[in-house]
Amino acid sequence: MDFEWMVAEAFGALAGLDESERLPYLPMCILCAGQIKRGLISEDVLEEHSRELSYAAAANAFYRYVLLRAALDEGDFKAGDVSVTKSSGAEKAAKALRDEALAAVSSLTGETDFVFRQVM
Repeated sequence: MDFEWMVAEAFGALAGLDESERLPYLPMCILCAGQIKRGLISEDVLEEHSRELSYAAAANAFYRYVLLRAALDEGDFKAGDVSVTKSSGAEKAAKALRDEALAAVSSLTGETDFVFRQVM
């Protein structure tokens, strides 16, 4: 299974989306996978640690998904085990999940401060 597909599957699990529901978010998953791959200390790391790296990329995609849903202001929605309402704090929870996942793979990127930050 290729890395991008692993990211998409992990994203679907985090967001509680089946294969057809996650299809519109595949470009976002591919983008997040590419960000992880570009930061690796070597290409060998991807094969050896694909599970951890795909989860980190998926957590980043999930964070973007939560932000997108909040920005569209579609009201309440449920993403996996996370219910999002206007005051639910889902963005903070998704950010914490993303940051934790990225920190877990930081030694594989060669950067001890490897995180994705949003610009405000």
